[in-house]
Amino acid sequence: MKKTAILKNSLLLNKRFLMVATLSLFSMLLLSTNTFAQNITVRGKVLKEDGQPVSRASIAVKGSGSGVASNDLGEFQISAASNATLVISALDFATQEVKVNNQTDITVRLVSTEKTLGEVIVTGYGITQRRKDITGSVVSVNEKTLDEVPAINIAMALQGRAAGVDIARTGVRPGSGAQIRIRGNRSLTGSNDPLLVVDGFPYFGSFNDLNVDDIANVDILKDASATAIYGSQGSNGVIIITTKKGRVGKPVVGYNVSMGWSEIMDEFPMFNGSEFYAFKSEARYGASSATAPAQFTQAELDGKAAGTNTDWQSTLYRKGFVQNHDLNLSGGTDQTQYGLGISYLSQEGIIPLVDFSRVSLRATIEQKIGKRVKIGLNTMNTLSYTNGDGVNPMFNTLSLSPLVNIYNADGSVNIQPMVGHQDVGVRLNPLTLTNEDAVLDRRR
Repeated sequence: MKKTAILKNSLLLNKRFLMVATLSLFSMLLLSTNTFAQNITVRGKVLKEDGQPVSRASIAVKGSGSGVASNDLGEFQISAASNATLVISALDFATQEVKVNNQTDITVRLVSTEKTLGEVIVTGYGITQRRKDITGSVVSVNEKTLDEVPAINIAMALQGRAAGVDIARTGVRPGSGAQIRIRGNRSLTGSNDPLLVVDGFPYFGSFNDLNVDDIANVDILKDASATAIYGSQGSNGVIIITTKKGRVGKPVVGYNVSMGWSEIMDEFPMFNGSEFYAFKSEARYGASSATAPAQFTQAELDGKAAGTNTDWQSTLYRKGFVQNHDLNLSGGTDQTQYGLGISYLSQEGIIPLVDFSRVSLRATIEQKIGKRVKIGLNTMNTLSYTNGDGVNPMFNTLSLSPLVNIYNADGSVNIQPMVGHQDVGVRLNPLTLTNEDAVLDRRR
């Protein structure tokens, strides 16, 4: 009897133990299920120090490839584990890391890099320094400043934005270059042009081949310390351009467009019909030939009688339409970042058949291999056309008589308004500037 009671008690204890063990295991499974459950949805805002929203800020989950970008109000929504860490970054702001800690609503205030002495400045072939460690004279222009006013090339974008840097256009035609002087001229006979470095490599091309929308930052080394890095090539100063790269997060597509027009400020002051007649009447005394410049042609005498007063400049000038389109794509993970951009620029001159156009294609990719190795590819390709280099109708237009009509009596264009004058073959109506095949001078 005693053995039977002990056996029953043992079986009862075993059943209770199994029941407790089963409940404990089930509780652990439930706890594990809750711990590794689906990610929580985190909503938040990215703000500046003054409370203004930061648009297009990158919000990525650290250690994963997931990421989003904030909208124009600085708002974002991302799915992440309750114990994950969010990495928030934006151009011109210091990167911050924020732990989720089961929070579903997060507000992040980013600190501007312009207000910190820890700002990184590119000073050499892949060499970067903090601003507080730099003893030379350096001025930096960031992407935000470059985007304030649409510009055709980087030289125009830097005008008035860098102290000690003088920039002057070398021509008024579309696609004209620029002359840049850093702290004035240094040589009477040699070159005074600064050295241009793009992504760590010396660049000897035209400013027009660089798309402003592809540039992330410009650093200008103004004093003699630049020669310690670049040698004698940097004796006139160095302009270091850093282009945009890929970013961590989901693919982001951007499209920027700017349009405008250019026109003349005013016409050259010229004689009207009566003034020109009086001037030529005084000049014709002493003329020895009927075809001398001082003699009136029959068309001028007819125009005087009819009260003709032609403004030839009005037939030449036009409004020059300018447009710039930029389409870009960027994204990536902690290991791989990529960027792709294509842009089209068209600039018309104020004179017909004179224009400049450019198509740019840029691609970048960077790949981390381990903790210390990174490889990448950065390619920039540009195709530009400059039309009408040989078109210069200004002297011809200003030399035409205001006493001659633009059109003939039958309404046709008066192609040779100087009939009867010794310059009849070289003074043509500006309205003839419509035949591209006849006068177009194209340069690629």
